[in-house]
Amino acid sequence: MSELLNWSTVGPYANSEYDHSSVSATLKNMFGLQSFLNARDSWSGSFHHVFNLTEVRTDCPLTVPGPSRSLRPAPADVTRKLTDLQKEFVLLASSLTETDYAQMETGDDMTIRDATKFIRHQVNAFFGRNMYPEAEMAYFDAL
Repeated sequence: MSELLNWSTVGPYANSEYDHSSVSATLKNMFGLQSFLNARDSWSGSFHHVFNLTEVRTDCPLTVPGPSRSLRPAPADVTRKLTDLQKEFVLLASSLTETDYAQMETGDDMTIRDATKFIRHQVNAFFGRNMYPEAEMAYFDAL
């Protein structure tokens, strides 16, 4: 949550109407915006009332431990062809640097390994710098 929240003040409560649109409702209330985005966020509960501490809490962890084990039953088969959803991710990554739809990469002939490298390259090109740790990139380059 936030180090500016008292840990015991966050609901939900019996009359709460919190959902994902509560985020925009909270921002509207906290920053005094003139209107809600739509009827849904005007209906949604806001968390603005729980941001009530004047000093940052000091009992928040600075790091979060990693998972104790992988949920994957076996190593990924990086030579496998992409699923339709994975192809959508490739197309989305392609749109970061390519505006002509006809020139965009579709992922039809890619493997998991190819798509991983392509998406990381596109993200790096979009941001103009390396967004991934070198060791992580080296791992995928070695696959």
